[in-house]
Amino acid sequence: MKLLLAEDDPLTRRLLQEQLQEWQYDVSTTATGTDALKALCQPDGPKLAILDWQMPGLSGVEVCKQIRGLKSGTYIYI
Repeated sequence: MKLLLAEDDPLTRRLLQEQLQEWQYDVSTTATGTDALKALCQPDGPKLAILDWQMPGLSGVEVCKQIRGLKSGTYIYI
């Protein structure tokens, strides 16, 4: 399953990525909320996201609000 991990701290991002990959997730990462939103809005984007609360660009809360406001037919689990 494709999963997006959005975390601005490089060490935390790497540790979480490694653990999620051990659990067989196909992990893509971003360091900003803006990049996370772009990745989630792609037609073949991940349908599962782990978002940091505070990131450069958009916060995790802002990304969540924007994703929930979309009128797409596919649900994204955050």
